Order: sequence, then C-alpha cells, then structure tokens
Amino acid sequence: MQFLFPAMLLGALGVSAPILIHLFNRFRFKQVEWGAMELLRKAVIIRSRKIRIEDLLLLALRCLIIIVLALALARPILTPQGAPWLGKSNDVSVVIALDGSFSMGHKPATKARFDRAADRVREIAKTLKPGNPITLVLCGDRPRFILKNEGFDSERLEARLKTLAPLPERLNVDACLDEISGDKFLEEIKSPVLEFYLISDAQANSWNPLSEKSKQAITQLGQAGKVFFMPVAADNSENLAITRFDLKSGVVTKGVTVEVEVGNFGNRPRDVTISLLVNDQPVDQQVIEKLGPDQKQTIPMFARIDKPGPARLTAKLDADELLLDNVRHAVVSVPDKTKVLLVRSPSGQKEEVDFLDKALAPRDSMSVTKATYLESTGSLSDYKIVILNNVADVDPNLVRNLYYFVKDGGGLIVFLGDNTHPDLTNLRFQVDGESILPAELGKLASDAKGFGIQAVDHPLSRVIRSLPSEAMRLASVTSYFKLKLGPKSQEVLKIAGTGDTLVAEQSQGRGKVILYASNANNPWTSDPPIVPILINEAVSFLSRPAYEHPFTVSDSLLVQLPVVDRVDDSTKDVIQVKKATFHRLGDETKTTRDVERKDGQVYAQLPLAEQPGFWEISTDPPMPPLYAAVNVDARESRVQVLSADGLTAAFQGLPVRLMTEGDAFEASIHDNRIGKELWKEALILLLALLVIEGLLARWITRKKVPVEGANP
Repeated sequence: MQFLFPAMLLGALGVSAPILIHLFNRFRFKQVEWGAMELLRKAVIIRSRKIRIEDLLLLALRCLIIIVLALALARPILTPQGAPWLGKSNDVSVVIALDGSFSMGHKPATKARFDRAADRVREIAKTLKPGNPITLVLCGDRPRFILKNEGFDSERLEARLKTLAPLPERLNVDACLDEISGDKFLEEIKSPVLEFYLISDAQANSWNPLSEKSKQAITQLGQAGKVFFMPVAADNSENLAITRFDLKSGVVTKGVTVEVEVGNFGNRPRDVTISLLVNDQPVDQQVIEKLGPDQKQTIPMFARIDKPGPARLTAKLDADELLLDNVRHAVVSVPDKTKVLLVRSPSGQKEEVDFLDKALAPRDSMSVTKATYLESTGSLSDYKIVILNNVADVDPNLVRNLYYFVKDGGGLIVFLGDNTHPDLTNLRFQVDGESILPAELGKLASDAKGFGIQAVDHPLSRVIRSLPSEAMRLASVTSYFKLKLGPKSQEVLKIAGTGDTLVAEQSQGRGKVILYASNANNPWTSDPPIVPILINEAVSFLSRPAYEHPFTVSDSLLVQLPVVDRVDDSTKDVIQVKKATFHRLGDETKTTRDVERKDGQVYAQLPLAEQPGFWEISTDPPMPPLYAAVNVDARESRVQVLSADGLTAAFQGLPVRLMTEGDAFEASIHDNRIGKELWKEALILLLALLVIEGLLARWITRKKVPVEGANP
C-alpha cells in the first residue's frame, strides 16, 4: 500500500484528542468518602464496569474515525504487491493501441516506424509477468483486436507481432479511442491496475488537433487507469506521393489523357519519375525535375487504348521512403462511339443547333443525330446522351421516355432559351409527380452588360475552374432563368455576385440530368467558348459508368450493374442476376454477395474494401466483367510528426504521460505502476463509522439519563 499524499497521515495523530478527553473526564472529579453511599457501592461497582466498556467502545470508534479520515486525505493506493492482502488479484492489465496506418510503413535509411513501434511493444512486455492480462489493438480506419484480455505469454505475443504490418488505411483516432474506452470493453478487464499505451508515429494530421470525442475518450481512459503516449522517433519526414489521378477533360476516346498530381511532403527538392500503365503494360513516362518541398504538380499523360471496353489505368512512382502511396489506380470505359441525340424546337434557330453540333467533338468517338422534338427519333435506348436545346414544348410521351431513359443510365442535357416557357416546362417535365429536371424554372433575368460566371466545387466544373482568371472574368451570360434547386440536385456553375444557379446537376436512377439556365449561343451567351468546354465535360461526365469513379480503402464498394432481367427465348422464364463476386486482382481475395434491387436497378455491394488495387466484379449468370479502382487515402501521405512540445500542447489538460524513446522505460513503468486508489472506499467507511458512532452514543446517553418517575 502506498499514498499519494503521505503527509496527510500526520492527521492520524489527532487520535490522541479523544483519548486525552476521555482521561481528563475520568480524573477531573475528587473522590469524597460518604458513609450513606456505602449501601449503593456494590450496585455501582457492577454497573460501572458496563459503563466503562461502553465508553471504551465509543472511544475506539472515535479514534478509528480520525484514523480513517487521515487515510482518505492521504489517498491510499492499492499496489499489485498489496492486492492479495485485500483479496484482490495482483495482476497488472495492459492495453496497447498500436498505430497501424500506412504512414507507419515510412522507412528511411534505418528502421521503419512500424518496426520501432513493435520494439516499444516488446519493451512493455518486459515489465509484465506471465499471466498478466494483455490487450493488443492494431489501429487503422477501425480497431482490430489482435489479443483481447489474454494472459501474457511472451512467445505468443512475439509470434503475433511478426505477422503484423501497416494497413493501407489512415488512422481514425476517434474510432479507435472510442472502442478501447467504451464501458463494454473496460468491464471485461478485471484488474486492480490498468495501463493504456498509445504507440504511434505522432503524425500531425492525426493527432493535432484532437477532436472533442477523442479528448473525452482519453479522459475516460485516465479515470480507469494510467495512460501513456509513446511516440516513435522519426529520422525524417521525406515522402513523395501521387495525390490525384483521374481523366482529363473531354470525351473519352481511344486516346485517353489523364492527369497525375504528385506531392512532395518532405523538406528538400526531389526529382520524380511517373509511369503510366494500361492493363499492367507501360505506355508513357514523365519526369518532374526538382519538385520543391511541400509542393504539388499536375502533369498530363497520354495512353492509347485501341480496344473498346473497360481499361485499367495505373500511375506509379519509383520507390521512396513510403511505398503504399506511390501507386494510384483508375478505371475507364472506352466506348466504340458515343451516340448523341440533339433535339431542338421546330421554331428554334438553326444556328443554335449548328453551334452545339460543332461543340460535340471529336467525331471519331461520337455520333450525333439532329432532330426536332416533333420528328421521330427512334428508340432513345440507341443513344447515350440526349440534348434538348431551347425546346418550347415537349410531348408527354417523349417526357416519359426521357424519364426511363435517364433511369436506365442515359444522360440528359437541357439548354433553355427564348422559346422556353417556365410554367409550361415545369409542368411538362413531371412524371408520376417527380420532376426530371434538377431545378424548378423561375423568372427570366436579363442585363445587356452581362452576368459573370463562377465555378463551384463539382467534377463537371473542374476544367472551368482551372481556366486563367482573365478568361473567367470575360465569361458571362446576358440572360438566364432563375432556378430553384431540388433536394437532390447540385450546383455546377453560378451567376457571380447573385448566388443564382446557372448550371445544375441531378442523379436519377443510373443516369444524370444537367440543366443549363441560359442558351448555348448568342445573344444569351456573351462568351461562347465556355459552352464547348462545358458540353465536352458534360458528355464525358454523363457517359462514364458509376463504377469508373475510384473508391478509397475502407469504403463500401457499391457498384451499379449495367444489367437488366431478361427472358429466356426457349423457356420464356425470367433470368435474373442473383449474385456478384468481387475478386481483387493479384491475389486470391474473393467475396460473393447477393445482388440488391432498387427502383428497377441492380446493385452489387462489398461492404468493406480493405485493400487497394483493382477489383473485378463478375455475376451469375455471367456478364462481361467490370472493374473498380480502390486507392489509399492521400491525406495519410503527409508524414510530418509532432515534436515533444507539439504533443504536450495536443494533450494539454488530458491525463496522458509522454514517454519518448530516450526515457528509462522499465524503471519509469515500475515507478508509475501504483495501482488502484482507495480514497472512495475510505470515505464510505468513514461515513459508516460516523453513523455507527452517532447511534451508539445516542443509545448510551439515553441509558444514563434517569427516566422521570423511576425509583432510584
């Protein structure tokens, strides 16, 4: 047993007070001989013995109260050595939360951070005895229990450590701390001494600042036991990474241009070599010379893809200190030809259609059919994109066909103009109470001087946002319809200074609808070059299947399958796709799941994509396989760590002790392994003694006071 404030034990000397008072009361009277009292002497002698016993019992209780009060103020601690005296186990239970994010794989010239962290686990193990409960948690985007409240065995722990490696995930501090600080987990640990060890590279992105949720979790750990943070020393923080990899603007053709963004997260300039691979075959290579510290640079790369269909693209850097973020993946589907239907009003100007027709380029990858909405256009399923330009009215049958065309994966682009009647358009574009358009049309706004255009954060406006500021200042429209966005729609372009929406987008089923609140040509648009850029971006955006958009590790891999139920010609039975199999290329990882159906669409879902790379999705009955790209979270690539002062500031006010690699670790652990505080139990005992003393004193006092009317 130890004490946090041993000086308070001096208060136990106060036990002398009731003893002195007792002695003083005993000797303060003077004995006088009186013959008349001799008759009562024998009775008094018998009774005085009983009174003396009662007084001594009260004296003992009062002395014990003072002693227990002094003990409570001194904060007694039950050590593992003292636990058996109170019927407790002498176990020390440790919980080790080991950072397993991929920044822990950073390896300069010496040891990797993760290997150093494993050595720190071994240091903790040296302080344990066989059988001490130990919990080892590998922390990434979610916690993984490697050992859970198991008796310590050095050989078993070592075997588990050798199987561990950094995960391809970022560190989710909130989720991991919340798990080990939960009541359910803490109740499973039955030890008088609890120690929590957080071992990490102290990456600034993860630990500074701590969220309120993490602070609360650490506080709960501090109430249950002792909390230690053990940073892993880093030789340097140099790292190159691919932070973005996607298609450049325009329609996907047999020649695909991609953009690769490379970041230098270190402290010195680096030469960077980037390779582009298509279906695992190298097709292009670029070099960035002297990429500066904490800088990013985007370069275009070209890949020729002769065969229509899905293609797997990989951007790759040469090996550096951290390998997992040197590779990013993308999937692109190259169509044989994108078929576009361009529809205008019979009264619409031919120049408007001709302008849009010229904007739809290149012709080697696109087939454009022009018609008025009154003419027969055949089945809409023959087209990938339908463009309505300045249409005055729309036949209800065409609207219904457009509705199902979009639901089945088609893309619809609507340009307005002087033929547009807002109220009629809002009414006509309704199917079963649902509007096809992403916004409700309002009044027309016009100004001969023009309205400026502002791009917002949306994939469709990415290229427009990259235009020179001078070009954006010149871009304007002279007229536009005010739009009221629907609950599921998003802004793409805005009218500068007004907050009004110029371009809106909305997903419906497997397809999308884009609404341009102005007209494509003069006199509504003062600067026509914006429209060709938007048209090509929109066609590319609308024609890309959903599975082409990359996923991140730990995402749910939800893929919309381009399949519909079909009828067997011979048996007339309906053949349904029932199962989908996810297979990660390069290993044997396979998972088969039942497909899901919603609103006539078919979905395959892998709840958790745990590894980066390409995942092939096949079905039963079979269809041509699809591919999904899964990448690591680029935020983890910034491998800079917090200094000792930074960590002190991050944990300010929290019950955390920092233990750097230079500390005398084992001696420090033994000094701090002080056990369970007993001050609460001491206070409960004190209250019980006070109640007993009060009741006993009252009972004795009532016995000593003569009852009125009683005989002497």
